[in-house]
Amino acid sequence: MRDKILKQLAHWHAAHPWRLLGVVVVLTIMFGFFAGQLQLTLRWSDLLPAEDPRTIQFNKILEEFTSATSLVVVVQGEEQQIKAFADRLKPRILQATIPTKDESAPQNNEKLFTRVDYKADLDFLRNHGLMLIKEADLSNMKDA
Repeated sequence: MRDKILKQLAHWHAAHPWRLLGVVVVLTIMFGFFAGQLQLTLRWSDLLPAEDPRTIQFNKILEEFTSATSLVVVVQGEEQQIKAFADRLKPRILQATIPTKDESAPQNNEKLFTRVDYKADLDFLRNHGLMLIKEADLSNMKDA
């Protein structure tokens, strides 16, 4: 079967070289146009079926809980200087934007970060800290 197709293609090429060249040029232009439409995304959810309820929930979680993507800044120095630096850095991080393709957006910029955590919420840890520990680890703990 393959030999038959290749022999026919060779016959067309020998009999009508300019027509075959024209077909190849047209196909190259057409496929080049389609190749230009390709986009690369690095999100896991793009690999999942879009209509699946679990995918919809996963995308909703990513939109509502922005901690899925994070930036970690490590600072070394005196404690008071580190705290002062963190206080100065927080507004600058929150102002960081990236240009968007959406023409309807007023400034055509999308915020990169929606929150900055640089102080531990001790009240939350006191009230909910045990819920963050695995059940198996809780069974190993003893009252002091």
